[in-house]
Formats: sequence, structure tokens, C-alpha cells
Amino acid sequence: MPSADLGAMARTWGLIYAFGGTVDLLLLPLPHAEDRYALGVAAPGVLAVCVAIVILVGRRRLPAGFYWALSPLAVLLVSTGVYSVGAGAMAAIAMFYFWILLPTFYFFPRYWGVLNVGLAGIVYAVLLALSDGTEREFKWAMMMATMVVGGALLSWLRGRSERAGTEREELLARVEAMARTDELTGLPNRRAWDEEFRRELALAERQEDSMAVALVDLDQFKDFNDQHGHPAGDALLREVAISWRTTLRATDVIARYGGEEFAVLLPHGPRPDALEAVERLRAATPAGQTCSAGIAYWNGTESGEELVARADAALYTAKAGGRDQAIVAEPAAAGSGAPA
Repeated sequence: MPSADLGAMARTWGLIYAFGGTVDLLLLPLPHAEDRYALGVAAPGVLAVCVAIVILVGRRRLPAGFYWALSPLAVLLVSTGVYSVGAGAMAAIAMFYFWILLPTFYFFPRYWGVLNVGLAGIVYAVLLALSDGTEREFKWAMMMATMVVGGALLSWLRGRSERAGTEREELLARVEAMARTDELTGLPNRRAWDEEFRRELALAERQEDSMAVALVDLDQFKDFNDQHGHPAGDALLREVAISWRTTLRATDVIARYGGEEFAVLLPHGPRPDALEAVERLRAATPAGQTCSAGIAYWNGTESGEELVARADAALYTAKAGGRDQAIVAEPAAAGSGAPA
């Protein structure tokens, strides 16, 4: 199948057929000596213009396979014109073969371009052999050299364009990943967590599923930084991130919410599962460090902001009550708020 956008390919082929057919028809008034000239030039020109109209008008409905036939058809139309103008002008009309290479090598696999170059070379050789012109070998060699070099150049330019496009996409993907990742811990950042939270909340609403949110905060982290220094504090955050991430299920989402606070999204689980998951997190906290957590279970109707606010209030209660514990928020009243 063609590798590029069908819209761009349709416009390119349509313009080439339109220009080629128009130029061909403009040759009709020129003096000529061949009896076959008028019909042999007019017919390919008219057909080329008709094909251009079909492409440009119906490009949104034409199947991709239709475009594969345009290269060999163009070769046959040009060959008809080459035969009709006679020996004196054959080389000039044969330059239209080069036009065919532009979309063929750019939009199609390389082998399709090579096959059409071969087809044009065979047909042109036969036409030269049937003519009574001079320097037939030279004309054929010049035309083939033009097509081969032109095809190779177009193929090379296409390869560079595709590589540049791939590199650009990879760069954008890396930039997007960096924008969604906390640089210190490697966890999703607040932005990424918010996006995932909105998606999961909407999914839970549609499927009438359960979900919970937990906010987990390292206890006395400021004192740890003051005693051991910020590099040690950064190392602790990285260690906590690795330990907690491996403790959770693949469907759970943990993110660095800010400072020493982490947010955990626990979808598709009944009430006891969320509390057990948070208790596993607390048990996996590096030795010598404790944490407090607030857990809120979605009531099925409240907004995301209300759900997180209840988890935050439960976290505040856990810290105010002595830290090193997980507190479950009071259930929200059914029907309060609106889904996020």
C-alpha cells in the first residue's frame, strides 16, 4: 500500500495528469508530418485530463489500490504520445516519463518505482527501434540515465524525510514523557496523575465501578532533610518510589503529588482492597521512615475534586493524630456532588 497520505497523493497525481494532458493537447496545433499525430496526441491528452478530474473530484472515495494503476497507465499514455509525434520529437515527449517518477518513487515502495522505470525503458526501446530516427541508442541511454538518477534521488529524499519524521515523533514522545514524569523519582507527576484520575473516574461512572484515592505523606520529612541533607532526602524519595511502585497492582497508579506527598489511584477494587493496598505501602516504606495516609472511597456521584478533598482531610487527620497510620475518610453522602 502507498506509504503516504492519500490526500497528498491524490492531489499530486491529479495535478500531474492534468498538467501532462494539458501540455499534450497544446501540442496539437504545432506543425507535424505524421499521419497518426492528431489522434495519437489528442487521445492520451484527453484521457489524462479525464483521469485528473476523476482523481481530484473523487479522491475521498477512491480506494488506495486505485493509485497503483496510475504509474503504468501514465507510462502507456506517454508512450502513445512518443509514438505519435514521430522520430524527430520522440526524445522531447519522452521527458514526460520523468514526471511519472515523482509520485511513484515518493509515495510508493521503491520496487514499484523500479518496475515502472523498467516498463518505461522497455516500451521506449521498442518505440525507438520501430522509428527511423538516428542516435536511437543515445536517446534511450539518456532517458534511462535521467530516470534512474531521478528515481534514486527521489528515493533518497523520501528516506531522509521519513527518518526526519520518525526522529521528530520520537523527540515529541520523549518531551511528552518528560512533561508527565517526575524527574527525581521517575513516577508520573501531578499532571499525569490528574489526567489518569479523570479518565478512571469517568470509566468508573460509566461502568458503575468502585474506586478509591489515597494521599500518602512521608512523616517528618523536613526534619530528615535538616538532619541528613537534601541529597539524602532525594535518595529517600527515590527509594520510596521504587519500593511503593513494585508493591501496587499493575492497574494502580502512584504519582508524586508534590514534595514528600504521593497520590495513589486504586480503581476496580472493593473497599477492603484499597485499605490493604495502602497498608502494604506503609509496610514497604524504607526502614526508619514512617508515613501517614488518607483514603477516600468514591460514592458513585461525587466529583473528583470532592473525592480528593476527602482523602486530603483524612490524611490531615492521620498526621494530626500522631502520624504513622492510615485513616479512611468518612463516607460521602450519596448523591452529593457531580461526577468529574
